[in-house]
Amino acid sequence: FMIPTISVILLYSIVFYPVLFKSQKNYLEEDKYNKLSKWFLFSYSLLILILIVLLLVFIYWYSPFNILLGFVISISCMLIPLIIGLLLALTSKRLIKILSISFVGLIFLMSITCLVNSVIINSNKEINTYKLEDIFEKIDIEVYSENINIYLTNGEEKIVYSNLKNYSLDTNIINGKLVIKRNDNRKFYEKIFNFSLLTIDLYLKNETIESLNIDNSTGRIMLDEGLLFNDVFINNSTGDIKIYSSIYDNLEISNTTGDIYIKDIDDLGIVNLKTRTGDIDIVNVMCESLNTKTGTGKTRLINTIVTNDFWMDGTTGDLLLDGFDASNIYVNLTTGNVTGTILTSKYFSANSNTGYVDVPKTFEGGECEIFVNTGDIKINYKE
Repeated sequence: FMIPTISVILLYSIVFYPVLFKSQKNYLEEDKYNKLSKWFLFSYSLLILILIVLLLVFIYWYSPFNILLGFVISISCMLIPLIIGLLLALTSKRLIKILSISFVGLIFLMSITCLVNSVIINSNKEINTYKLEDIFEKIDIEVYSENINIYLTNGEEKIVYSNLKNYSLDTNIINGKLVIKRNDNRKFYEKIFNFSLLTIDLYLKNETIESLNIDNSTGRIMLDEGLLFNDVFINNSTGDIKIYSSIYDNLEISNTTGDIYIKDIDDLGIVNLKTRTGDIDIVNVMCESLNTKTGTGKTRLINTIVTNDFWMDGTTGDLLLDGFDASNIYVNLTTGNVTGTILTSKYFSANSNTGYVDVPKTFEGGECEIFVNTGDIKINYKE
C-alpha cells in the first residue's frame, strides 16, 4: 500500500507545489514573495527528498519496515509546504480555491490509480496448487502482502496460492522444514502501481507441527480449529490475526495494526501478545500464562482461565474481564477503564490517579494489582 501511495504523493508534489507558489507572485509584495520563496524552496526540496528516500526504502527493503510509520511520515512531509501555503492564503483568497481544487484532484488521481491497478492485478492473477508429498515438522512462511489461512484437512496436504506476473511463490521442504517465500522479479513501475493482496491457503492434517513461523507485512492470518502446534511465532504489520488451533508450548504474536482474536482453545501454553493499534479478544480459552502489551485498543478476556500469571501493560484502551481468572493478576494501564468479573478470591491492590475504584474487600488468594493513571476500576466476583 505504501509504495503506490508515496509514489502518487511524490508525483503530485513535484507538479503541484511549484505551480501553486508561482501563482501567488501577482498577489504578494515583491519583498514578501522573495522571503517566502527561500522557505518554500527549502521545504519543497526537503519534501521531495524524503518522499524519494521513502519510496526507495519500501521498494527494496519493504518487509522490515512499518507500513503505518511510513504512511505517517509521508503525510507529515506534506505539512511543511502546506503551512507555507496557508501563510500565503492569508493574503490571497484565490489560493484557498486552488488548494481545494488541488486536494480534490489528488483524491481523484489516487482513486483512478487504485481502480486501474485493481483491474490489472485481477486480470493477471493465477491460482496454483502445490502438493505437499514429503514429511515436514516445521513451517517457515516469509512473505509481504498476503492473506494466510491454515486449514485442517482430511484429504491431501497442499498449498493453494495466487501468483502475479514476475511475483511468484517459492515452496520447498528442506530437512523437515516447509519453507514458503515470495520471488519478487517485478520491474520498478510494477511495484509502484501494485496494490495487490494475495492469498496463501495451506491445508494440513491433524498431526502436531513442531513450530510455525510467519513473517508477513500486510494481510490477515488465520489458524483453523483442530490444528496442533508446539510453538507458533507470528510477526505481522497490518491485518487481523485469528487463532483457533491448539498450541501446547508457546504462542507469540506481534501485530502493529490489527486485531488479535483467540477463541475456543483448551490447551494453550505460554501466550505473549503485542499490538500497537488494535483490539485483543480472548474467548473460551485455557492457557498456562498470558502476557499482553497494547498501544491503542480494547482488551476483552471472556471465560478465560490462566493457570499461572496474567500480565497486562497498556497505553490507551479499556480492559474487560468477564468470567476471567488467573493465579495472579497484574495490570498497568495509562488511560482506560478496568471492569468486569473474576472467579476466585484475590488480595486486591487497586489504584487510579483520575477515576474511582470499586473492588471487593477481600484479603486472601492470589494477588490482583491494578494501576490506572486515567480511568475507573470496577471488579466483582462472578456469581
